[in-house]
Amino acid sequence: MKMNLKMKQSTYRILGALLFIYFANSVQAKYAQPDLEITPVDRLVKNLEAQVKAKPKDVRLRFNLARVHGMAFASKAVDTFIWSGREDQGVWFDYEPKHIPFRLLKTDDADKAKAAKAHL
Repeated sequence: MKMNLKMKQSTYRILGALLFIYFANSVQAKYAQPDLEITPVDRLVKNLEAQVKAKPKDVRLRFNLARVHGMAFASKAVDTFIWSGREDQGVWFDYEPKHIPFRLLKTDDADKAKAAKAHL
């Protein structure tokens, strides 16, 4: 009788472990779809500069302002995506952005080049 009970317990343990492994492998997480809106870079810069002026010791705001300037210079962009309601986070680069999430683009348009140079 004792042997029968031990066999049942070990069978249940093995079955439980197999079920755990099966369900653990099938669980996948996905990011929520962000509510993005297109915003002019100049307006975003102005808003972030005002926030930095109000909180000069907030490093996160300074970092996000620097990223906006870097992106605007490199990509020569006039508009950019931001996460609606999270304007203080600056430009939306994705959930897992690359170390440098933008590339340096060349332009023959003198106006774009002048506007981009203003971000340096």
